[in-house]
Amino acid sequence: TSLLWSQDLCSSHLSSGINAEYGGLIKNAQVVINQFDTFLGSKDYFAGDYITGTDFIVFETLDKYTVLEPTILENNKNLINWMDRIKKLPTLNKYFNEPTTRAWPLNNKMAYFK
Repeated sequence: TSLLWSQDLCSSHLSSGINAEYGGLIKNAQVVINQFDTFLGSKDYFAGDYITGTDFIVFETLDKYTVLEPTILENNKNLINWMDRIKKLPTLNKYFNEPTTRAWPLNNKMAYFK
C-alpha cells in the first residue's frame, strides 16, 4: 500500500488533500523504516558483511523519504549509520561531493508534488 500512497501523493487530482495524504504516507513509512532498522541491527549491510543490490534500493528509497521528512530516521540509529556507510563508498562519496551534483526532483515535471 505504501506505493499506492506515493502514487496518490504525486497525482495532481489530489492537490487539495495532499496534506492528509502526506501524513498517512509518513506514518505508514515509519512502520516499515522501524522494521528495516531492527532487521539491519549491527550488520554493515542488509545481507551481512557484503553490500548487495538491496542496499542500493533501500538507500534510494530512504533518501527520498528524508527529503519528504528530514526527521524520519531520527530514532533509527542503525539506518543512520548504514546510510553514512553507503555514502562513504568511494564512488558514491565522489558523486555526493562533486560540485556539479545537484538534487533531482522526486517526480517528473507533470506531477503536482515535486
